[in-house]
Amino acid sequence: MSQDNTHGPATDIIHNRRHRDSFGSPYSPVYNTTTYQFESTEALLDVIERRAPGNLYTRWGTNPSIEELEQGLARLENAEAALAFASGMAAISATLLAHGRKGIVCVGDLYGAPRSCWSITARRSAFPFISCSRKTWTS
Repeated sequence: MSQDNTHGPATDIIHNRRHRDSFGSPYSPVYNTTTYQFESTEALLDVIERRAPGNLYTRWGTNPSIEELEQGLARLENAEAALAFASGMAAISATLLAHGRKGIVCVGDLYGAPRSCWSITARRSAFPFISCSRKTWTS
């Protein structure tokens, strides 16, 4: 992703606007909703099948506020894309599910919930899981 380096990160994030409102606000509104209305079932199906842009359900990551946050994070990091999660556990789980097929090695301190979750998951699935304490890898 190319980025104009003549501006600092604060300027970049302010000008990262996806949403333009009729009042000219420099900030996007917060969409405090989980669901969206459609004029017809056909319009709903067009969004579901990606024939038309639109938001479907916030928990599936289709909320204008979340999408703008993700775009801003990607721009600040000069990345192609970014994902925002509602909790650290959700972020950890998504990362490990996406990249952990060959095994998961946790080195150092790991918050208790992910450690418990993944040690149990490893026993029930084909995910190898190895947890090394700080003492193990420093000696």
